[in-house]
Amino acid sequence: MSFDACFVGMAASQPNKPKEEWGEEKDVASEEQRLMERAAKKLREEDVAEARKKKDEEHKARMDEEWQMELQRMRYEARIKENDRKTLEKRKKEYKANFKKMMAEDAAKREREHQRFTERVKEEASKMRKREEEEEEERKKKKGKGPCSTQ
Repeated sequence: MSFDACFVGMAASQPNKPKEEWGEEKDVASEEQRLMERAAKKLREEDVAEARKKKDEEHKARMDEEWQMELQRMRYEARIKENDRKTLEKRKKEYKANFKKMMAEDAAKREREHQRFTERVKEEASKMRKREEEEEEERKKKKGKGPCSTQ
């Protein structure tokens, strides 16, 4: 066996060991690679957390704005209902006042008509009494002037 043949056989069965300097550089490079990967992972997680926080804040702001709008709508509706209630009460009071006024005017009108009617009745009764008295006097005159007069 030749000297070269021994080497060839060894080369096939065992890889050449790299120099220690080459291995240290490789270890340093892989360590740096791992540090870079961890730093990138940390930054991605921070970015995701920041994006989530920003999204949550935007959502909270939107919900707060919607809640404020809902409160404003509820206050507006309450004001409208209160104004409607006040308007209705005012109309009821006006209606009652107008109704009382109308009833008082109607009662006064009926009273005046009743007084006029009573006066007319009294006048008519007075005329009737006067006519009856005149008719009675005429009857008495006719009785006294007739052919069978007892006077």
